[in-house]
Amino acid sequence: FSKIAQDFSVNSELIENIFWKYNDEICRGDMGLEEFNGILSKVVGGQQISYLDYYLESVESVPGSQQLLLDVSKFYSVGIISNIMPGVINRLIKMQSIPDIHYSSVVDSAVYGLLKPEKEIYEIAEEQAMMKANEILLIDDTNSNLMAASKIGWHVIQFDDGDPTDSILRIRSALQIDKE
Repeated sequence: FSKIAQDFSVNSELIENIFWKYNDEICRGDMGLEEFNGILSKVVGGQQISYLDYYLESVESVPGSQQLLLDVSKFYSVGIISNIMPGVINRLIKMQSIPDIHYSSVVDSAVYGLLKPEKEIYEIAEEQAMMKANEILLIDDTNSNLMAASKIGWHVIQFDDGDPTDSILRIRSALQIDKE
């Protein structure tokens, strides 16, 4: 948000408010990125803008998370269930921000028109992974997503972005995976 604000000499809170106003619609697939870019363009004075380019330029992997996923994938099936803008998961994998491993299930909110914590998105993930609820562990940073998964029988661990090292250690401990 701050980079867009800086580049277009606008208030970063304005950009952030516009983002959050439309984020669910975009992640659900109800609004295309082109339409969102058009809205942003008006906010920044009519200049062309690509939110996705700004996002991809600024995204950073959580330290230690890539190695964690690689280690976990040696012993467990790994999947992705994400509220994210269309096409971003594949772009992040190509950029190596997300490891390019075999994912047993990839549930992209925009593809299914659903968002976490809606029950149906978890059901789709179970079906794709061909697993029962009690065989799935969801690691997420949002309480509402974790509680929804827990209610249907999934195991859950909250990831604390403020302390990723501790979160990774807790995940390794829960899965009984030593750091390699």
